[in-house]
Amino acid sequence: WDPYARGLLIGLTRGTGPAQLARATEEAICFQVRAVLEAMQSASGAQVGTLRADGGAAADDLLMQLQADLLGVPVRRPRVRETTALGAAALAGLAVGFWTETEAAELAGADKVFQPGMEQGERDRLFSEWQRAVERSLGWARLAQQERLAAVVSAAFPCAVGMALDVAFASALGDRTAHGLGTS
Repeated sequence: WDPYARGLLIGLTRGTGPAQLARATEEAICFQVRAVLEAMQSASGAQVGTLRADGGAAADDLLMQLQADLLGVPVRRPRVRETTALGAAALAGLAVGFWTETEAAELAGADKVFQPGMEQGERDRLFSEWQRAVERSLGWARLAQQERLAAVVSAAFPCAVGMALDVAFASALGDRTAHGLGTS
């Protein structure tokens, strides 16, 4: 986690319009899901064979297809999109004997399963480009903070800017060993 990271729009051209920004937003959601899924798989050693999607965004066919393509696994959308409420109702129904376990399990049947259609090489290339863009966003606000500090120091002490900036940056970044400042 980087509290200094900021959102960026990278790769804009004169031809970029609202449709491209909307598509980029959907792709970013899918790439973030992939990053989280890869972290989970790495930590657990388990591989995901199918992703189950629910909630309001699951109604978006383009988003679901992009997710399947960028993950390389099928994405299953249930008939009932709000599965949290459905799960609570199913558990209540099971508790009072209204449904059997089989009946409760069938409540969330699939509305649609989106199959991946993108080649692995293309999927990895796109994900790598997204990761490169994310890297550029890291530390963004820290740089702005350093620039503001430099402007203040420069305005207050125009003759001693060189050493003052080095000391100010080292101090602001917690590096007290730089420039002979010691450890106190």
